[in-house]
Formats: sequence, structure tokens, C-alpha cells
Amino acid sequence: MIQHPYTAANFLVEIDGLLLGGFSKVSGLDIETETETIQEGGVNNFTYKLPSQTSYSDLVLENGIVEYSQLWPWYQGVVQGRIQRRNGSIYLLNTEGNKVFWWNFLQAFPHSWKGPSFDASQASVAIQQISLAHHGLSEAQGRR
Repeated sequence: MIQHPYTAANFLVEIDGLLLGGFSKVSGLDIETETETIQEGGVNNFTYKLPSQTSYSDLVLENGIVEYSQLWPWYQGVVQGRIQRRNGSIYLLNTEGNKVFWWNFLQAFPHSWKGPSFDASQASVAIQQISLAHHGLSEAQGRR
């Protein structure tokens, strides 16, 4: 049986149980564990590599600007000193629209917002970008 990979264009973003649609791009599903190198006296042909601190990249959400957005007020709360941490998920969907994989993020809050670039020579969608710091990712898988 030949398996075909899922496309990266079919996804949803959920924050605190609310599906936020219309995202053009999500990036930052990155985890990295640093390593510490240990040399043992008298052993010259290799060094030990031991795992150390694990870090998570910021999630970057990009979407077209709409009349009402949940992201702008959330970030404005942070600007005003009211940090509200939220949990969420990024769902990868199959061609039928069913969730097949998802990545849960914990205790996120927005720490950066970028507004759209304007260019009168193009008729492209006005895109905003918001970056979320968080306390970790977990992966889950649905039924296929």
C-alpha cells in the first residue's frame, strides 16, 4: 500500500477551544535539545554527548486582517501588562477535512505583532503576523 504525505495547506489553529480560521501560514513547530560534550581522561578517540536544556521556538501565526480578530486584543492586553496565557493546537487535516495530526502548545502568550505591508501596485491580502512564546509542544495523532 502506497502512502501519500499530507499537504501543508490544510490546517486549523485552535486557541482555548476556539477555532481561529483563515491562517495563511503557521511556523515555529521546532524543538531543540542542546548537548553537552564531556571528555574522559585517557580516552582520545571520542567524546560523550549528553542531552542538556530543551527549548521551543516561538509559534508564528500569519493571517489576513479581518474586521474582528481575537489576536489583536490578546496582544494589546500584553502591551498593557495583562498577560493571559492560553493553550492551543495546530491541526493537520486530510483531504476529507478530518484531523490526522495535531500539535498542542501550552501556556502561550503573544509577544510580537507585525502589521501588513502596503503596496498600491499589488492586490494582495493584507497579512498580519503574531508570535507566541509558549511552554512546550506535544504531538498527537487521530484515527485515519
